[in-house]
Amino acid sequence: MPPATPQQQPSAEEYIENRLSKKLGKAQALNEQLVAERDNLKKELDRITLENADLRTKADTSVAAKRVAELEQRLVAIDHRKIVDRVAAVKGANPAALDDLWVLLERDGYKATGEPDEAAIGALLDEQKGKRAFLFSQPNGQQGPPPPKPGAASGQGGRETGAPTMISEDDPRWNDAKWQFQNFDRLAEQANENLAKGRF
Repeated sequence: MPPATPQQQPSAEEYIENRLSKKLGKAQALNEQLVAERDNLKKELDRITLENADLRTKADTSVAAKRVAELEQRLVAIDHRKIVDRVAAVKGANPAALDDLWVLLERDGYKATGEPDEAAIGALLDEQKGKRAFLFSQPNGQQGPPPPKPGAASGQGGRETGAPTMISEDDPRWNDAKWQFQNFDRLAEQANENLAKGRF
């Protein structure tokens, strides 16, 4: 029986790209779901608005008007939720805690009305971070790592040591998409250097 052909290992750059692609794919799928729901709600809102216009000649249009108001509020809530999730991610919230943060904001009196105010939302999330820091922790209980310091290539001098030459499978930074995107170029550069020097 011929020996099995060893499976070719992906390069470090391909490995990083695959991990980021998977996480980005999940985020894009969620965004597409929200966009699709928003589009469907807009279609229903347009249809009911037309029906409501036809019913204006009748004495009672309260049911249609109520339905229009409900749909409008749902659209506004979707807009607010997207902003809350985005601002929370920037502030280092655990992706698994976004639903809890939304519920806590509503419980503390946050109202999804009008245009979302990012500054106000950021202040409310800072309050939550102060009271419930665990919602802004990575799965291993640590805060997300800061981005590495710029190295010689950035004109700062000295070799940069913040980004590792290889990230292990259980490294918490795989759960910090923001950090990975910020440091992708440096990670890829180091991986290529390691490949060129035969470190893998």
